[in-house]
Amino acid sequence: MIFMGHFLHQHDHVSHSVSPFWIRLSSQYWSGVDLFFVLSGFVIFLSLNRLKARLRPLGVMRSYFISRAFRILPVYSLLLLSYFYIPFNNRLMNSDLFISSVPSQVYLFFGQSWWCAINHRAGAPYVQPTWSLCAEEFLYIVILLMVCFIPQRHLLKAMATAAIISVVLRIYTVISGGNLVGAYLLPPWRMDGFMLGAIIAVVYSKDQLAWVNTRVLNWLVALLAAVFVAMTYSNVNLYGRFAITVGYAFYAVFFSAIVIRVIKGRFRFLEKGPLAYVGTISYFVYLFHFPIVYGMSHLNVHSVVLNLVLTLGAVIGAATVSWYTLEKPLIDRGKALNAASTLSDVLPVAAGVRQ
Repeated sequence: MIFMGHFLHQHDHVSHSVSPFWIRLSSQYWSGVDLFFVLSGFVIFLSLNRLKARLRPLGVMRSYFISRAFRILPVYSLLLLSYFYIPFNNRLMNSDLFISSVPSQVYLFFGQSWWCAINHRAGAPYVQPTWSLCAEEFLYIVILLMVCFIPQRHLLKAMATAAIISVVLRIYTVISGGNLVGAYLLPPWRMDGFMLGAIIAVVYSKDQLAWVNTRVLNWLVALLAAVFVAMTYSNVNLYGRFAITVGYAFYAVFFSAIVIRVIKGRFRFLEKGPLAYVGTISYFVYLFHFPIVYGMSHLNVHSVVLNLVLTLGAVIGAATVSWYTLEKPLIDRGKALNAASTLSDVLPVAAGVRQ
Protein backbone atom coordinates (compact mmCIF):
# COMPACT_ATOMS: atom_id res chain seq x y z
CA MET A 1 0.00 0.00 0.00
CA ILE A 2 2.69 2.47 0.99
CA PHE A 3 4.91 1.58 -1.95
CA MET A 4 2.05 2.03 -4.44
CA GLY A 5 0.95 5.30 -2.87
CA HIS A 6 4.44 6.77 -2.98
CA PHE A 7 5.06 5.46 -6.50
CA LEU A 8 1.88 6.96 -7.96
CA HIS A 9 2.23 10.31 -6.22
CA GLN A 10 5.93 10.65 -7.06
CA HIS A 11 5.44 9.63 -10.70
CA ASP A 12 2.55 12.05 -11.06
CA HIS A 13 4.69 14.80 -9.52
CA VAL A 14 7.43 14.22 -12.09
CA SER A 15 5.52 13.44 -15.30
CA HIS A 16 1.87 14.29 -14.51
CA SER A 17 0.91 11.13 -16.37
CA VAL A 18 -1.00 9.26 -13.66
CA SER A 19 -4.78 9.21 -13.98
CA PRO A 20 -6.67 10.96 -11.13
CA PHE A 21 -8.56 7.69 -10.69
CA TRP A 22 -5.41 5.87 -9.55
CA ILE A 23 -4.39 8.74 -7.29
CA ARG A 24 -7.82 8.59 -5.64
CA LEU A 25 -7.73 4.79 -5.46
CA SER A 26 -4.46 4.94 -3.51
CA SER A 27 -5.48 7.89 -1.32
CA GLN A 28 -5.47 5.80 1.87
CA TYR A 29 -2.07 4.25 1.25
CA TRP A 30 -0.82 5.82 4.49
CA SER A 31 -3.08 3.50 6.51
CA GLY A 32 -0.56 0.75 5.77
CA VAL A 33 1.41 2.12 8.72
CA ASP A 34 -1.63 1.58 10.96
CA LEU A 35 -1.77 -2.04 9.80
CA PHE A 36 1.94 -2.26 10.63
CA PHE A 37 1.28 -0.98 14.18
CA VAL A 38 -1.45 -3.58 14.79
CA LEU A 39 0.71 -6.44 13.48
CA SER A 40 3.69 -5.20 15.47
CA GLY A 41 1.73 -5.08 18.74
CA PHE A 42 0.47 -8.61 18.11
CA VAL A 43 3.87 -10.11 17.30
CA ILE A 44 5.89 -8.22 19.90
CA PHE A 45 3.58 -9.20 22.76
CA LEU A 46 3.71 -12.88 21.79
CA SER A 47 7.51 -12.68 21.71
CA LEU A 48 7.65 -11.03 25.13
CA ASN A 49 5.12 -13.47 26.56
CA ARG A 50 7.27 -16.43 25.53
CA LEU A 51 10.35 -14.83 27.07
CA LYS A 52 8.56 -14.06 30.34
CA ALA A 53 7.42 -17.69 30.61
CA ARG A 54 11.01 -18.91 30.87
CA LEU A 55 13.17 -15.98 32.00
CA ARG A 56 13.46 -13.57 34.90
CA PRO A 57 12.66 -9.87 34.21
CA LEU A 58 16.29 -8.89 33.60
CA GLY A 59 16.72 -11.83 31.26
CA VAL A 60 13.56 -10.84 29.40
CA MET A 61 14.87 -7.31 28.93
CA ARG A 62 18.31 -8.45 27.78
CA SER A 63 16.97 -10.99 25.31
CA TYR A 64 14.32 -8.56 24.06
CA PHE A 65 16.76 -5.74 23.40
CA ILE A 66 19.25 -8.04 21.69
CA SER A 67 16.62 -9.40 19.31
CA ARG A 68 15.20 -5.92 18.58
CA ALA A 69 18.66 -4.44 17.98
CA PHE A 70 19.72 -7.19 15.56
CA ARG A 71 16.41 -6.82 13.70
CA ILE A 72 16.02 -3.03 13.58
CA LEU A 73 19.49 -1.49 13.54
CA PRO A 74 21.31 -3.12 10.57
CA VAL A 75 18.98 -1.88 7.81
CA TYR A 76 18.33 1.39 9.61
CA SER A 77 22.08 1.98 9.91
CA LEU A 78 22.53 1.16 6.22
CA LEU A 79 19.86 3.71 5.33
CA LEU A 80 21.46 6.42 7.47
CA LEU A 81 24.93 5.69 6.10
CA SER A 82 23.65 6.12 2.56
CA TYR A 83 21.71 9.24 3.60
CA PHE A 84 24.86 10.81 5.08
CA TYR A 85 27.26 9.57 2.40
CA ILE A 86 25.55 10.12 -0.96
CA PRO A 87 24.99 13.91 -0.89
CA PHE A 88 28.40 14.46 0.72
CA ASN A 89 30.27 12.61 -2.01
CA ASN A 90 28.14 13.19 -5.09
CA ARG A 91 26.94 16.66 -5.97
CA LEU A 92 24.54 15.20 -8.52
CA MET A 93 22.55 13.76 -5.63
CA ASN A 94 22.09 17.08 -3.84
CA SER A 95 18.44 17.12 -4.81
CA ASP A 96 15.22 17.80 -2.94
CA LEU A 97 15.40 14.18 -1.83
CA PHE A 98 17.94 15.24 0.80
CA ILE A 99 16.52 18.63 1.80
CA SER A 100 15.84 18.59 5.53
CA SER A 101 15.53 20.94 8.47
CA VAL A 102 16.19 18.10 10.90
CA PRO A 103 19.77 17.91 12.24
CA SER A 104 21.37 14.72 10.99
CA GLN A 105 22.36 13.54 14.46
CA VAL A 106 18.70 13.42 15.51
CA TYR A 107 18.23 10.39 13.27
CA LEU A 108 20.84 8.50 15.29
CA PHE A 109 18.57 8.52 18.34
CA PHE A 110 15.19 7.91 16.66
CA GLY A 111 14.20 11.46 17.48
CA GLN A 112 13.10 12.70 14.05
CA SER A 113 9.36 12.50 14.72
CA TRP A 114 9.70 14.46 17.94
CA TRP A 115 11.87 17.08 16.23
CA CYS A 116 9.51 17.49 13.26
CA ALA A 117 6.44 17.79 15.48
CA ILE A 118 7.94 20.14 18.06
CA ASN A 119 9.66 22.42 15.54
CA HIS A 120 6.96 22.24 12.85
CA ARG A 121 9.62 21.31 10.29
CA ALA A 122 9.89 18.50 7.76
CA GLY A 123 12.59 15.87 7.49
CA ALA A 124 14.35 14.66 4.34
CA PRO A 125 12.16 12.62 1.95
CA TYR A 126 15.05 10.14 1.63
CA VAL A 127 14.46 8.94 5.20
CA GLN A 128 10.77 9.87 5.42
CA PRO A 129 9.46 6.40 6.37
CA THR A 130 11.68 6.30 9.47
CA TRP A 131 9.20 8.40 11.45
CA SER A 132 7.28 5.23 12.29
CA LEU A 133 10.42 3.68 13.79
CA CYS A 134 10.35 6.47 16.39
CA ALA A 135 6.84 5.39 17.35
CA GLU A 136 7.90 1.74 17.31
CA GLU A 137 10.86 2.27 19.65
CA PHE A 138 8.62 4.14 22.10
CA LEU A 139 5.98 1.42 21.95
CA TYR A 140 8.58 -1.33 22.34
CA ILE A 141 9.57 0.20 25.67
CA VAL A 142 5.98 0.72 26.81
CA ILE A 143 4.92 -2.87 26.05
CA LEU A 144 8.10 -4.23 27.68
CA LEU A 145 7.39 -2.36 30.91
CA MET A 146 3.78 -3.53 30.84
CA VAL A 147 4.66 -7.19 30.38
CA CYS A 148 7.45 -7.17 32.97
CA PHE A 149 5.89 -5.10 35.73
CA ILE A 150 2.10 -5.18 35.42
CA PRO A 151 0.36 -8.26 36.87
CA GLN A 152 -1.23 -10.51 34.28
CA ARG A 153 -4.72 -9.86 35.60
CA HIS A 154 -4.35 -6.11 34.94
CA LEU A 155 -2.55 -6.33 31.60
CA LEU A 156 -5.62 -6.00 29.36
CA LYS A 157 -6.84 -3.00 31.35
CA ALA A 158 -3.44 -1.30 31.02
CA MET A 159 -3.34 -1.87 27.25
CA ALA A 160 -6.91 -0.65 26.79
CA THR A 161 -6.11 2.43 28.88
CA ALA A 162 -3.06 3.23 26.74
CA ALA A 163 -5.19 2.91 23.59
CA ILE A 164 -7.87 5.21 25.00
CA ILE A 165 -5.24 7.76 26.05
CA SER A 166 -4.07 7.97 22.42
CA VAL A 167 -7.58 8.63 21.15
CA VAL A 168 -8.19 11.26 23.85
CA LEU A 169 -4.90 12.99 23.05
CA ARG A 170 -5.81 13.21 19.36
CA ILE A 171 -9.31 14.52 20.02
CA TYR A 172 -7.95 17.09 22.45
CA THR A 173 -5.36 18.18 19.86
CA VAL A 174 -8.08 18.85 17.31
CA ILE A 175 -10.44 20.59 19.74
CA SER A 176 -7.69 22.79 21.17
CA GLY A 177 -6.31 23.72 17.74
CA GLY A 178 -3.04 21.92 18.44
CA ASN A 179 -0.38 20.50 16.15
CA LEU A 180 -2.18 18.20 13.70
CA VAL A 181 1.05 16.88 12.19
CA GLY A 182 2.26 16.06 15.70
CA ALA A 183 -0.92 14.05 16.28
CA TYR A 184 0.12 11.86 13.36
CA LEU A 185 3.82 11.60 14.20
CA LEU A 186 4.19 11.53 17.98
CA PRO A 187 4.26 8.06 19.57
CA PRO A 188 1.90 8.69 22.53
CA TRP A 189 -0.74 9.82 20.03
CA ARG A 190 -0.37 6.58 18.00
CA MET A 191 -0.57 3.84 20.64
CA ASP A 192 -4.08 2.54 19.94
CA GLY A 193 -3.29 0.32 16.94
CA PHE A 194 -0.25 -1.19 18.64
CA MET A 195 -2.20 -1.82 21.85
CA LEU A 196 -5.14 -3.39 20.03
CA GLY A 197 -2.71 -5.78 18.36
CA ALA A 198 -1.25 -6.63 21.78
CA ILE A 199 -4.75 -7.13 23.24
CA ILE A 200 -5.55 -9.61 20.46
CA ALA A 201 -2.28 -11.39 21.27
CA VAL A 202 -3.20 -11.63 24.98
CA VAL A 203 -6.58 -13.17 24.18
CA TYR A 204 -5.02 -15.43 21.55
CA SER A 205 -2.32 -16.64 23.96
CA LYS A 206 -5.06 -17.65 26.43
CA ASP A 207 -6.96 -19.58 23.74
CA GLN A 208 -9.98 -17.32 24.16
CA LEU A 209 -10.65 -16.37 20.53
CA ALA A 210 -12.86 -19.44 20.04
CA TRP A 211 -15.90 -17.52 21.27
CA VAL A 212 -15.66 -15.11 18.31
CA ASN A 213 -18.32 -16.09 15.77
CA THR A 214 -16.68 -16.35 12.35
CA ARG A 215 -19.82 -15.45 10.43
CA VAL A 216 -20.39 -12.31 12.50
CA LEU A 217 -16.71 -11.47 12.12
CA ASN A 218 -16.99 -11.80 8.33
CA TRP A 219 -19.87 -9.33 8.28
CA LEU A 220 -17.94 -6.96 10.53
CA VAL A 221 -14.88 -7.06 8.27
CA ALA A 222 -17.11 -6.50 5.22
CA LEU A 223 -18.77 -3.50 6.88
CA LEU A 224 -15.43 -2.00 7.87
CA ALA A 225 -14.12 -2.63 4.35
CA ALA A 226 -17.08 -0.67 2.98
CA VAL A 227 -16.16 2.23 5.26
CA PHE A 228 -12.58 1.94 4.01
CA VAL A 229 -13.84 2.24 0.42
CA ALA A 230 -15.88 5.29 1.40
CA MET A 231 -12.83 6.91 3.00
CA THR A 232 -10.82 6.14 -0.12
CA TYR A 233 -13.47 7.74 -2.32
CA SER A 234 -13.57 10.76 0.01
CA ASN A 235 -9.77 11.07 -0.22
CA VAL A 236 -9.37 11.44 3.55
CA ASN A 237 -6.25 13.48 4.34
CA LEU A 238 -3.90 11.79 6.80
CA TYR A 239 -3.25 15.13 8.56
CA GLY A 240 -6.90 16.22 8.50
CA ARG A 241 -9.15 16.64 11.52
CA PHE A 242 -11.41 13.76 10.49
CA ALA A 243 -8.48 11.36 10.13
CA ILE A 244 -7.05 12.39 13.50
CA THR A 245 -10.31 12.16 15.46
CA VAL A 246 -11.85 9.17 13.66
CA GLY A 247 -9.61 7.78 10.91
CA TYR A 248 -6.66 6.46 12.91
CA ALA A 249 -8.96 4.75 15.43
CA PHE A 250 -11.04 3.29 12.60
CA TYR A 251 -7.99 1.81 10.90
CA ALA A 252 -6.80 0.34 14.19
CA VAL A 253 -10.17 -1.43 14.59
CA PHE A 254 -10.39 -2.41 10.91
CA PHE A 255 -6.96 -4.02 10.77
CA SER A 256 -7.46 -5.64 14.17
CA ALA A 257 -10.62 -7.30 12.85
CA ILE A 258 -8.67 -8.56 9.83
CA VAL A 259 -5.93 -9.96 12.09
CA ILE A 260 -8.52 -11.84 14.17
CA ARG A 261 -10.13 -13.21 11.00
CA VAL A 262 -6.77 -14.42 9.70
CA ILE A 263 -6.06 -16.11 13.04
CA LYS A 264 -9.38 -17.95 12.89
CA GLY A 265 -8.90 -19.24 9.34
CA ARG A 266 -6.33 -20.86 7.10
CA PHE A 267 -5.05 -18.55 4.39
CA ARG A 268 -2.26 -20.46 2.71
CA PHE A 269 -1.29 -17.57 0.44
CA LEU A 270 -0.17 -15.79 3.62
CA GLU A 271 1.96 -18.75 4.69
CA LYS A 272 3.81 -19.44 1.45
CA GLY A 273 4.25 -17.79 -1.90
CA PRO A 274 5.01 -14.29 -3.23
CA LEU A 275 3.02 -12.33 -0.62
CA ALA A 276 4.62 -14.24 2.24
CA TYR A 277 8.05 -13.55 0.75
CA VAL A 278 7.30 -9.83 0.50
CA GLY A 279 6.43 -10.01 4.20
CA THR A 280 9.85 -11.51 4.89
CA ILE A 281 11.71 -8.68 3.14
CA SER A 282 9.19 -5.95 3.98
CA TYR A 283 11.38 -4.07 6.48
CA PHE A 284 13.95 -3.17 3.82
CA VAL A 285 11.17 -2.51 1.30
CA TYR A 286 9.56 -0.07 3.71
CA LEU A 287 12.71 1.85 4.64
CA PHE A 288 14.40 1.98 1.21
CA HIS A 289 11.52 2.08 -1.26
CA PHE A 290 11.18 5.86 -1.41
CA PRO A 291 14.73 6.66 -2.60
CA ILE A 292 14.38 3.92 -5.23
CA VAL A 293 10.95 5.18 -6.31
CA TYR A 294 12.36 8.71 -6.52
CA GLY A 295 15.31 7.67 -8.67
CA MET A 296 13.25 5.43 -10.98
CA SER A 297 10.62 8.14 -11.51
CA HIS A 298 13.26 10.20 -13.35
CA LEU A 299 14.06 7.44 -15.84
CA ASN A 300 13.17 8.17 -19.45
CA VAL A 301 10.36 5.61 -19.44
CA HIS A 302 7.06 6.92 -20.80
CA SER A 303 4.91 4.01 -19.68
CA VAL A 304 3.78 4.21 -16.05
CA VAL A 305 3.15 0.46 -16.00
CA LEU A 306 6.65 -0.33 -17.29
CA ASN A 307 8.15 2.09 -14.78
CA LEU A 308 6.15 0.40 -12.04
CA VAL A 309 7.46 -3.03 -13.04
CA LEU A 310 11.06 -1.79 -13.18
CA THR A 311 10.75 0.04 -9.86
CA LEU A 312 9.13 -2.89 -8.10
CA GLY A 313 11.83 -5.18 -9.49
CA ALA A 314 14.56 -2.85 -8.21
CA VAL A 315 12.98 -2.62 -4.75
CA ILE A 316 12.39 -6.39 -4.43
CA GLY A 317 15.86 -7.15 -5.80
CA ALA A 318 17.62 -4.80 -3.39
CA ALA A 319 15.53 -6.14 -0.49
CA THR A 320 16.41 -9.73 -1.42
CA VAL A 321 20.12 -8.95 -1.43
CA SER A 322 19.77 -7.19 1.92
CA TRP A 323 17.84 -10.10 3.46
CA TYR A 324 20.31 -12.82 2.52
CA THR A 325 23.56 -10.88 2.99
CA LEU A 326 22.75 -8.61 5.94
CA GLU A 327 19.47 -9.11 7.76
CA LYS A 328 19.09 -12.89 8.04
CA PRO A 329 22.72 -13.55 9.06
CA LEU A 330 22.52 -10.88 11.76
CA ILE A 331 19.11 -12.05 13.00
CA ASP A 332 20.56 -15.56 13.30
CA ARG A 333 23.54 -14.11 15.13
CA GLY A 334 21.23 -12.34 17.55
CA LYS A 335 19.36 -15.58 18.21
CA ALA A 336 22.64 -17.35 18.93
CA LEU A 337 23.67 -14.63 21.38
CA ASN A 338 20.30 -14.86 23.09
CA ALA A 339 20.54 -18.63 23.35
CA ALA A 340 23.93 -18.34 25.03
CA SER A 341 23.13 -15.40 27.30
CA THR A 342 19.76 -16.65 28.53
CA LEU A 343 20.88 -20.14 29.55
CA SER A 344 21.87 -18.87 33.00
CA ASP A 345 18.39 -17.37 33.42
CA VAL A 346 16.49 -20.41 32.20
CA LEU A 347 18.13 -22.84 34.62
CA PRO A 348 17.08 -21.05 37.84
CA VAL A 349 13.54 -20.60 36.55
CA ALA A 350 13.36 -24.28 35.58
CA ALA A 351 14.67 -25.26 39.02
CA GLY A 352 11.99 -23.13 40.67
CA VAL A 353 9.30 -24.80 38.60
CA ARG A 354 10.53 -28.26 39.62
CA GLN A 355 10.52 -27.27 43.28
